[in-house]
Amino acid sequence: MNLFKRKEKNETEAMSPGQGTWTAAINQAKKLTTMLMISVLANLVLVFSLVSKQPVMTVTPPNFAEAFTLVGEKADEAWKRMWAVAIAELLGNANERSLDTVLDAFKPMLRGDDYEVMASQLEAHVKALSIRNQYQEFDVVDSFFDEKYDRVIIYGQRSIKSKRVSDDERLNSRPIRWTYEISIQNAFGTPKLMHISQYEGAPKIDRARFSRESTQ
Repeated sequence: MNLFKRKEKNETEAMSPGQGTWTAAINQAKKLTTMLMISVLANLVLVFSLVSKQPVMTVTPPNFAEAFTLVGEKADEAWKRMWAVAIAELLGNANERSLDTVLDAFKPMLRGDDYEVMASQLEAHVKALSIRNQYQEFDVVDSFFDEKYDRVIIYGQRSIKSKRVSDDERLNSRPIRWTYEISIQNAFGTPKLMHISQYEGAPKIDRARFSRESTQ
């Protein structure tokens, strides 16, 4: 379509001044209407494209060396590992002073009833430690993603220490092996905790299966 068209000389001369002005106004109005319709259609196409496509975000957050990718409600292994490590560290180091902060962090990750159960258990655990003048520490040693079960396994060392003993005695206390197994999903950037379990000892995994998968 030619939006701008040069007039023929004899056509212009055949019109009266008033008729020429009116005709020019009509043509200009038609052109503006056509351009407006094209603009509206272009915007509709753009909006439909944005709505129909899932947003893709690749981010490297602070204190995390590995970049992760989010596509709509899907997340890659790096994102799940990052949040699983953060969750394990929050739980494993919760104490009287940090309890409110830990619970605030978990609230958007869990459904209402699941959050109430988790909060009551964590509060009871922290209170029991406080009564005995103790506190807990958890240090992550390693983490890996189990693709078969869509879970992250966090392996580390957990210590229960007394507030009454000296620093030298704390250094002599022996930590125990501790494992967290965490399943987490992405809800448009917000982590949703689907399952978590913890137990003493090394991860309960099929090492032969992981060995085969790593070599494939």
